[in-house]
Amino acid sequence: MDNNLEFKTIIKRSFLDNSKRQLIINSDYIQFEDKDLATDYFTKFLSSEIKDYRYGVRWIRGAKFTIGRDYQIFIRNNENKIIKINFKSFYGINKSLHFKNYSGILNSLLKFYFNKIASDFIEKFQNQLEFSICNVHFSDKNIMIETNSIIKKKQNTILWKDVRTKDYRTYFAIYSQENPANINQCYNYKDDWNTAILNTVIRTILKNKE
Repeated sequence: MDNNLEFKTIIKRSFLDNSKRQLIINSDYIQFEDKDLATDYFTKFLSSEIKDYRYGVRWIRGAKFTIGRDYQIFIRNNENKIIKINFKSFYGINKSLHFKNYSGILNSLLKFYFNKIASDFIEKFQNQLEFSICNVHFSDKNIMIETNSIIKKKQNTILWKDVRTKDYRTYFAIYSQENPANINQCYNYKDDWNTAILNTVIRTILKNKE
């Protein structure tokens, strides 16, 4: 298959894992050699089944300082089954190679699946349909976010003219221009499903409204 139509790589989870696991990402499916069963090595999701992803780097700490990184990517399908892709680097060995592989996987997931999912949400908004991403509810007039208080979680509505965002390395923040101290919420790329999709959709809507 043409390189532009498929991303293929080998994942070696760490120096303690001798298995070289094949990962294939293309427009039809994602397939990862994440099992150790002699009769069933692969987990495979068709593109039509894929709905969520999250990703990030977990720092591996030694007794006194950081000794490595654990690159983590999770993909979830419509049945809530999960493919976990992760690999570790220690003491900076092959750090550039690992980061290149990590970036290649994320770029391929966007290219083959999640750019389209984001575009579908934007089209829904343009057609004045309501939907939710990361517990953020979208309508043509406002968004509704869930904020944490001392007593309980609270639903807060923000009119589109007051919606503001900030993007950081590990998380994405939404807040109200009118009341930023009390109406705000953060979404973590590693822990919250589809934070990257939320970022793309809400910022595209805001840009189109300018």
